[in-house]
Amino acid sequence: MPKATKKKKEKAADFTKAKLKIGKGKKAASNSVDTSFKARSIAVPSQNSLTKNNDDTPTTKRNLSVADLLLHLKHHNATTRKDAILGLREILEAYPHLVPSELANILSVSVRLVVDEDASVRRTLIAFYAHLLPNVPSSLLVPHIPLLLLFTTSAQSHIFPEIRVDAVKLVDILLDIAPDAVCKGWESVVGPNSSALSGTEGHAGQRVLDGCLGLLSVGERKGQQVNADKMVPTSGISLASTSKLSVLTSLSTFLRHALQRPDTYGSSDSTDIPTWYFASSFSSQRDFRSFLRLVRPSNQSRKNTEADFIWQERIVAEEPAEDFCSFFSLAKATTINWSIADISVGQVENESLGESGPSGHPATELAYRLQPLLTSTLLDCAPVVFAPSHSSPPETELNLILNSARIVQALYSAVFENCVPGDVRLRQGSEELLSYIGYMSPYFPFGDNAFDRRDIKVELIFQELNVIYCELVSLLLLGDEESSKKDQKGNRKGKRAEDALDAHVTRAAEFVLQWLEVETVGTPSRMSLTGTAYMSLLPTLWSLLGSGRLESSSRISKTVSDSILRAVVKQSSKASASSAVKRVSIQFIAHILLLQTIQGRRKHEKENVNIWQEWILGLPRVLWELGSNNAALTETILLLILRLFQRRSVHLSGEVIDQLCARLVPYFTIQHPTRGSLPGPFWKLSASTGGEAKRLVLHVAKVLLLCASAEPKEALGHAIRTAQN
Repeated sequence: MPKATKKKKEKAADFTKAKLKIGKGKKAASNSVDTSFKARSIAVPSQNSLTKNNDDTPTTKRNLSVADLLLHLKHHNATTRKDAILGLREILEAYPHLVPSELANILSVSVRLVVDEDASVRRTLIAFYAHLLPNVPSSLLVPHIPLLLLFTTSAQSHIFPEIRVDAVKLVDILLDIAPDAVCKGWESVVGPNSSALSGTEGHAGQRVLDGCLGLLSVGERKGQQVNADKMVPTSGISLASTSKLSVLTSLSTFLRHALQRPDTYGSSDSTDIPTWYFASSFSSQRDFRSFLRLVRPSNQSRKNTEADFIWQERIVAEEPAEDFCSFFSLAKATTINWSIADISVGQVENESLGESGPSGHPATELAYRLQPLLTSTLLDCAPVVFAPSHSSPPETELNLILNSARIVQALYSAVFENCVPGDVRLRQGSEELLSYIGYMSPYFPFGDNAFDRRDIKVELIFQELNVIYCELVSLLLLGDEESSKKDQKGNRKGKRAEDALDAHVTRAAEFVLQWLEVETVGTPSRMSLTGTAYMSLLPTLWSLLGSGRLESSSRISKTVSDSILRAVVKQSSKASASSAVKRVSIQFIAHILLLQTIQGRRKHEKENVNIWQEWILGLPRVLWELGSNNAALTETILLLILRLFQRRSVHLSGEVIDQLCARLVPYFTIQHPTRGSLPGPFWKLSASTGGEAKRLVLHVAKVLLLCASAEPKEALGHAIRTAQN
């Protein structure tokens, strides 16, 4: 009964209308949604419709000024920080005049994001700096370099390895714009006072190099052990191949700047060839510097007037930088009067070429520490890269081999250039280098099975690897005074090393000879030599020519040496006058010819006279082809001819002088079949661009008129008078 009554009440409740009481609101339905909310304030940032700029403040498309963007760089949201960096790039591109006034604020705030935990923010920052910093004038950027280096090197010691790898990428940017500041003080990393100098202001190079070595897990080697006390902690993390490539690439660039050899002539002219390998032929630095100045082009144009270049039958009084004609007598027109002593490189002072032994050079210790890493990188990547295949090799592994080889080249070049014969560390460096070359040898020549792929990037890398291999072999020949002698104790280990070096030298000589012969024939089966590659090949050519010492090396036969000499001269003659290879080859051969004229090397001057004379007779044609396009190379050629006259070179016989005189006629006057006599390239040299070259040409002409026979002398004099009239 009670249950029935309850059910009736429940059914009736659905249709009963609730009575409202006074003061009570209507009850909400059971399916209603509560839309009420409470907030202290409502922020609506960056709304174009709500923002109105009445002034002329530069803004982005989102109406954000530089001040707004700098505030957003500190925002807690990573996307906002990233957008702020993009906004800075946008506003600076639209309003370049903001750079001088806002650069300090932008760099001081943005550089802190180099340790940002968001990878996209760091990538955007690096891209922003890569775009901004190279375009900022150096006068504005130099004061901010210490700040950039401070945060960059701090990021290299961050606990997260990905942040440290990205910091290395920022180091690459700074190396491009301020290499001296980045590399300053790098020697203290491997020096005796490295711990005392840690953190010292002005030693950014120490911190940069320390960070790279820490990422690569390279410590201080003691025997065969590795001491990680001076390393940034790595927490046992192994770098991925791409990250390792970034670090090795940066380290290679860093060492290239830190170990950069002095400029050939003490200048910053990038057209000079490397000449450090000639230093072993001299007993003092002064002699070496004097030798390099013999064919040095003028760095600055003389303030000449056109009146300085008017031809006169008699030599008038001039005030040139150096009057070459004063070495000859006018009294004897057909013979040379050598009353003034031959100008040769004198033994004035006995300055040691190697002021510090290899044990004191920081490159020696650094090479010793890096040797296991570089060797393991080569051994790990070489089987993949050089496997027989018709497809292109893996790009990452190929570049790992290339950059590790560049590091070996930079370090051991510095080691052997600063060597003292007999030093224990020099012998140790020779053993390490010989071991590394041994691991490279099975794959040399690199890329011989890959020339059908026609990938220009891959071919350039293979070409550079071949050049590096040859230069490393030449370093052992040039740097080791006892390289041609067998081990005095006659043990098996020494004999194996000697036999291995002989094999490497033979393979390098065969490759270089084949390469030069292909260049002269023009066979398309191998990539042509670039100017940079040929310049890097010069130390190898010098050592293979047997010219590193007064006596030729026993490892190089006379036949091989003569074959390479003929190939070098022929390749120089065949190269186009406007090519970089032509410039490099002429400078290289000019130094060889002049080196033969100094005391103690005269006997080498009588060898291969016909080859040298043929090359010298081709110089007037090169002058004609150059015209007024390359005044520096023109000066080098003219200086070479004058120096050979001054030093009574056996190559300038009477017949050669007559032919030079006849072949120089078109340089002054051209006989056209229909138009008659026309001025030659000489008259296109202006006083502003080719003033020094123009003066040297007149000196060469005067010397030839003094030394040539009657008929060629008359022809040259008539050509000069005709063109002037």
